[in-house]
Amino acid sequence: QPGAGALVAGGAACGLAMMMKTMLGKAALGGGDIWLITTLGAWLGLVGLVPWLAAVAVLGVLQVAWNKLTQAPAQMPFAPVLALAAWGALLHGHYYYQFLLN
Repeated sequence: QPGAGALVAGGAACGLAMMMKTMLGKAALGGGDIWLITTLGAWLGLVGLVPWLAAVAVLGVLQVAWNKLTQAPAQMPFAPVLALAAWGALLHGHYYYQFLLN
């Protein structure tokens, strides 16, 4: 289901980017992030999107917490979080579903 995964992930990323630009008045996701999200959606398929989004949420919160603790600049690249979460979802996504279904 690579086409469906790319369509869902890319569409959600575009919608999120437009919503955040409207709310914040500036771009929160760059064009490269949207392309990466679309590509990872195609790579993971529909089944892989759920554990990937869970991993993105956890890693994103950890990155923000780390930046607050170390007083790093507010602007941070999001692509490493996306790629690391995709790698984790690909290798260990079945544990996520096993946990949810038991």
